[in-house]
Amino acid sequence: MDSLVAHSPPLSESRPRSFYAILASTPGGGIGALDAIGAPMIPWRCKRDMKNFKDTTSISTGDDCENAVIVGPKTYMSFPLNMRPLPGRINVVVASRPGFDPGNKDVTVVSSLNGALEILYKNPKVGKIFVCGGAELYNEAFVHPDLSVVYHTVMHTVPSSKCDTFVDLSLLQKRFGAAGLYYHGDIQEESGVKFSFDVWGVD
Repeated sequence: MDSLVAHSPPLSESRPRSFYAILASTPGGGIGALDAIGAPMIPWRCKRDMKNFKDTTSISTGDDCENAVIVGPKTYMSFPLNMRPLPGRINVVVASRPGFDPGNKDVTVVSSLNGALEILYKNPKVGKIFVCGGAELYNEAFVHPDLSVVYHTVMHTVPSSKCDTFVDLSLLQKRFGAAGLYYHGDIQEESGVKFSFDVWGVD
């Protein structure tokens, strides 16, 4: 399918102080679970969603800009070691507790979402800004006045019982209103999982 960037509401392109969120979840808001050793994991595998995440967060607004991703410490540490930090993007970690070490000097660590946004807004080399998890950061982003677009992959056939970490999807309805589902993707299937790429935003 074509990139979801093509289905973004146009408003965000003209707002210098705006950011995006991108996530995949069950219909009930489940985004993850802990594995046998207590490490965060995603309870499904969908290569098309992984490609969509990479493409959406990497395609910049200009040749001289890089997009930025904002994540919590657990989300950052859940990335494969060879993808940490995410290549081709500015990585910022929001760690409310002091002392978090990302293990890479190119990763910026801040204590709040607003702190991350202020740093990135001031950087003329930053293209689009994406909040990429985890749950607490998503929920904060969903009610933030600068949020303009949410790219949401819905894993329709994955039961929420497979998850122990959830986001509050009702916040999207409150944030964008009844007409806020800007684009509803076709149902696709991969490895027995049915999913769709949806976009929340405003005209």
